[in-house]
Amino acid sequence: MGLLAVALLLCGSVDVVTLLVPELPGPSTVAPTPRLHLRFNPRTMTLSWNCEENSTSTRCLMVPDRNGPIEKTPRKNECSCTFQARPLHGGATFQVQIETSHRWFQERLLYENPGAEGTGAENFSCVIYEADFMNCTWEKGPAAPADIQYFLYIRDTKGRKERECPHYMRASGTHVGCHLDDLSAIPFWNYFLVNGSSRGPAIRFFDSVLSMKDMERHSPPANVTVHCNASDCLVGWRQPRTKQRLSPWDFQYQLDIQRQNVEPYIRNPLTPCNTLEDNSKRSAA
Repeated sequence: MGLLAVALLLCGSVDVVTLLVPELPGPSTVAPTPRLHLRFNPRTMTLSWNCEENSTSTRCLMVPDRNGPIEKTPRKNECSCTFQARPLHGGATFQVQIETSHRWFQERLLYENPGAEGTGAENFSCVIYEADFMNCTWEKGPAAPADIQYFLYIRDTKGRKERECPHYMRASGTHVGCHLDDLSAIPFWNYFLVNGSSRGPAIRFFDSVLSMKDMERHSPPANVTVHCNASDCLVGWRQPRTKQRLSPWDFQYQLDIQRQNVEPYIRNPLTPCNTLEDNSKRSAA
């Protein structure tokens, strides 16, 4: 009886072990979604990915901060999209959507501005004046550490040529502006990047895309002359120098013509003047 009892006990143990073994799953019938491994180059504004064979259509999307989506369609057999240069300091989301003969799938990439909030440069602006000079200014971020130092880089929107500010303007040792007296390498559209460094926290960058039209401030007309006779006056001037090539018809002027020996509160209205070929205006005396 003892041997029999042992045999029964062993058989019962085998039965219990058999019940605890999970059932192995069968072969999967759904192919895994491929990884595109999105990559973004902010210098050239190019989004690239691993090519997926047999794709029938592909489109790229860029959703910048506070703006609507921008869509691009790559060329056939190309696995990249290049977007027009635009500010990235607010972050952006990139997305690639691919359709094949069997399915449709997409992948997203989040591009973020690293660093602590409030450490980046603020209130950035640039002004071109007297056709030959440009000043860019900015303010220190409210949360920037005491040892913050900012640096300005200017490049064309294609990302081919870049230069650092040659002459910084400082306030308490911190760069808060830049002066350029050579604009020969400045194209019509420019990408401006202000980044910072500190021994403490990481610093957020600020960037902006500006055109010469946005930045240029025109000087007053030069060589103003007035010739009067008993009936009228001829007022002449020379068109101010500009960085952009502008014709006389791109300018509009107003003349302030006042008579002598009248009450100070009595003033003639400004006289609008569309520029003539010889930059002159005839007015009744």
